Amino acid sequence: MNAPDHYHHWGLWNPWTHVRFENEVVDFWNLKDRKGTVRFSGFNAIEAGAVYSGFSALHEHIVFKKTVPKRRPSMKFKQ
Repeated sequence: MNAPDHYHHWGLWNPWTHVRFENEVVDFWNLKDRKGTVRFSGFNAIEAGAVYSGFSALHEHIVFKKTVPKRRPSMKFKQ
């Protein structure tokens, strides 16, 4: 469920708040905790069609003082 005043939360998103990395728990969402963050690195592909649109994006998960390898999630949306 989304907070009614958080329109930026509508859609598909993941607030990675409890991730185990090298035997420590990292919160990539709550920046005030200074444990980690996620950075958008770029698009791998963008698709547009008559029935669907989609993209493949590259995100960098940053553990403060450490770097997590990049991953390539992809999503497709119907128009």
